[in-house]
Amino acid sequence: MLDANVIIEAHELGFWHRMVASFEVMVPAVVARHEAKYFVVGGKHNPIQLASLIAQNKVKELQADLNELSELMNQFDALFSESIDPGEQEALALMLAGPMPRTSILLGGR
Repeated sequence: MLDANVIIEAHELGFWHRMVASFEVMVPAVVARHEAKYFVVGGKHNPIQLASLIAQNKVKELQADLNELSELMNQFDALFSESIDPGEQEALALMLAGPMPRTSILLGGR
Protein backbone atom coordinates (compact mmCIF):
# COMPACT_ATOMS: atom_id res chain seq x y z
CA MET A 1 0.00 0.00 0.00
CA LEU A 2 1.52 3.28 -1.11
CA ASP A 3 1.39 6.84 0.17
CA ALA A 4 1.31 9.83 -2.20
CA ASN A 5 4.99 10.70 -1.78
CA VAL A 6 6.05 7.20 -2.80
CA ILE A 7 3.84 7.37 -5.92
CA ILE A 8 5.16 10.82 -6.83
CA GLU A 9 8.81 9.77 -6.35
CA ALA A 10 8.28 6.60 -8.40
CA HIS A 11 6.93 8.75 -11.25
CA GLU A 12 9.77 11.26 -10.96
CA LEU A 13 12.37 8.49 -10.98
CA GLY A 14 10.71 6.75 -13.92
CA PHE A 15 9.86 3.37 -12.42
CA TRP A 16 6.16 3.75 -11.61
CA HIS A 17 4.93 1.61 -14.53
CA ARG A 18 7.43 -1.11 -13.68
CA MET A 19 6.17 -1.12 -10.06
CA VAL A 20 2.56 -1.47 -11.20
CA ALA A 21 3.49 -4.29 -13.58
CA SER A 22 5.57 -6.14 -10.97
CA PHE A 23 3.50 -5.79 -7.79
CA GLU A 24 -0.08 -5.67 -6.61
CA VAL A 25 -0.26 -1.94 -5.88
CA MET A 26 -2.85 -0.73 -3.39
CA VAL A 27 -3.55 2.92 -2.68
CA PRO A 28 -5.70 4.54 0.01
CA ALA A 29 -8.68 6.37 -1.53
CA VAL A 30 -7.55 9.71 -0.08
CA VAL A 31 -4.21 9.33 -1.85
CA ALA A 32 -5.82 8.27 -5.14
CA ARG A 33 -8.46 11.00 -5.18
CA HIS A 34 -6.82 13.97 -3.46
CA GLU A 35 -3.08 13.66 -2.90
CA ALA A 36 -1.20 12.00 -5.78
CA LYS A 37 -2.15 14.44 -8.54
CA TYR A 38 1.06 15.30 -10.40
CA PHE A 39 4.83 14.90 -10.50
CA VAL A 40 7.51 17.29 -11.71
CA VAL A 41 10.28 16.43 -14.17
CA GLY A 42 12.42 19.13 -15.74
CA GLY A 43 10.26 21.84 -14.19
CA LYS A 44 7.16 20.50 -15.95
CA HIS A 45 4.06 19.33 -14.03
CA ASN A 46 2.83 15.96 -15.33
CA PRO A 47 -0.50 14.43 -14.26
CA ILE A 48 -0.62 11.15 -12.37
CA GLN A 49 -3.33 8.94 -13.85
CA LEU A 50 -4.37 6.84 -10.85
CA ALA A 51 -8.09 6.90 -11.71
CA SER A 52 -7.33 5.30 -15.07
CA LEU A 53 -5.16 2.58 -13.51
CA ILE A 54 -7.83 1.89 -10.89
CA ALA A 55 -10.51 1.62 -13.59
CA GLN A 56 -8.29 -0.88 -15.46
CA ASN A 57 -7.76 -2.89 -12.23
CA LYS A 58 -4.01 -2.29 -12.41
CA VAL A 59 -4.06 -0.43 -9.08
CA LYS A 60 -6.43 -1.27 -6.23
CA GLU A 61 -8.08 1.58 -4.33
CA LEU A 62 -8.84 0.88 -0.65
CA GLN A 63 -11.07 2.99 1.57
CA ALA A 64 -11.20 3.04 5.37
CA ASP A 65 -14.56 3.68 6.97
CA LEU A 66 -15.20 6.26 9.68
CA ASN A 67 -15.02 3.67 12.48
CA GLU A 68 -11.62 2.44 11.29
CA LEU A 69 -10.26 5.99 11.10
CA SER A 70 -11.68 6.84 14.52
CA GLU A 71 -10.18 3.71 16.08
CA LEU A 72 -6.76 4.64 14.70
CA MET A 73 -6.90 8.24 15.89
CA ASN A 74 -8.00 7.16 19.38
CA GLN A 75 -4.66 5.34 19.72
CA PHE A 76 -2.73 8.64 19.75
CA ASP A 77 -2.85 11.94 21.59
CA ALA A 78 -4.50 14.83 19.74
CA LEU A 79 -1.25 16.64 18.91
CA PHE A 80 0.28 13.57 17.25
CA SER A 81 -2.99 12.65 15.50
CA GLU A 82 -3.10 16.07 13.83
CA SER A 83 0.43 15.61 12.47
CA ILE A 84 -0.49 12.51 10.41
CA ASP A 85 -1.63 13.50 6.92
CA PRO A 86 -4.97 12.11 5.65
CA GLY A 87 -3.43 9.58 3.24
CA GLU A 88 -1.19 8.17 5.96
CA GLN A 89 -4.15 8.10 8.37
CA GLU A 90 -6.20 6.04 5.95
CA ALA A 91 -3.33 3.65 5.17
CA LEU A 92 -2.63 3.06 8.87
CA ALA A 93 -6.35 2.66 9.65
CA LEU A 94 -6.66 0.02 6.93
CA MET A 95 -3.66 -1.89 8.28
CA LEU A 96 -5.02 -1.69 11.84
CA ALA A 97 -8.53 -2.79 10.77
CA GLY A 98 -7.59 -6.33 9.93
CA PRO A 99 -5.19 -8.75 8.36
CA MET A 100 -3.87 -7.82 4.95
CA PRO A 101 -1.67 -10.82 4.18
CA ARG A 102 1.59 -10.13 2.40
CA THR A 103 0.99 -6.38 2.40
CA SER A 104 3.66 -3.78 3.00
CA ILE A 105 2.97 -0.14 3.61
CA LEU A 106 5.30 2.46 2.15
CA LEU A 107 5.00 5.94 3.61
CA GLY A 108 7.42 8.77 3.11
CA GLY A 109 7.29 12.38 4.15
CA ARG A 110 8.93 15.10 2.16
